[in-house]
Amino acid sequence: MGEPPTSRYYTDLLIFHFKKARIAIEIKWGEKNISKKDRNALASARKNLRVRQTYFYSVMPDASSYEKLPAKRKAEKYRLSERVVDLGYASKERIEEFKRQRKEFRV
Repeated sequence: MGEPPTSRYYTDLLIFHFKKARIAIEIKWGEKNISKKDRNALASARKNLRVRQTYFYSVMPDASSYEKLPAKRKAEKYRLSERVVDLGYASKERIEEFKRQRKEFRV
């Protein structure tokens, strides 16, 4: 048998169905938009691993500052989805408290 398909980039999560990669997911904390590196990693997964759908998740204390892509490439139109997970901390005090609590658990 030949070598399995590879990608130069690593995505955070790949979901397989019958030994084939079907969904690629990038997860970031507090990113206000998708970075070029993450976009390239998801594009590489689509091209080299033949992933059908790609998702970019950004988890933020307050998601009102997230900026979606202004324009998607032709290959991304139906295959790249951006999702924002809003933790619901609207005030600055709550956001600072969240960051302080999160820092306690970091190593």
